[in-house]
Amino acid sequence: APLVHVLAYIIMKPVAQHGVKNGIITLKTEFIMIQIDRETFQMMLHQIMERFDRIDDRLNRMNRQTAALEGDKLLDNQDMCELLGVTKRTLARYRQKKLVTYYMIDGRTYYKASEVQDFLNRKGKVLPARIKKELGLQP
Repeated sequence: APLVHVLAYIIMKPVAQHGVKNGIITLKTEFIMIQIDRETFQMMLHQIMERFDRIDDRLNRMNRQTAALEGDKLLDNQDMCELLGVTKRTLARYRQKKLVTYYMIDGRTYYKASEVQDFLNRKGKVLPARIKKELGLQP
């Protein structure tokens, strides 16, 4: 099988720190010339393209989730615990019992501020006006 010469920018190996300018560290790198057969090269390109496809899919999912949440402030677990005055375990129970609506974005849990207000209303509690203002909710 014919060999393909590849200048492997992907395999840049840092050899030494070159310097620091404006807080950015520059490295001296050495480029490695490798010889691989066409089949291996095509397999490597295929794997790289699959990885790009997975990244593209993930970005599309994140964009759709972000668009669905537009205009609503998102709260994370810590914000919710402080707001509700509960522990992380209690908050997890609320999620498990489906008492509060939550969204998983990139492996992290978030809550819409407007839905938190609905949750509190169902429990007969009211957010103070100051907190409603911070969350961008109607007083």
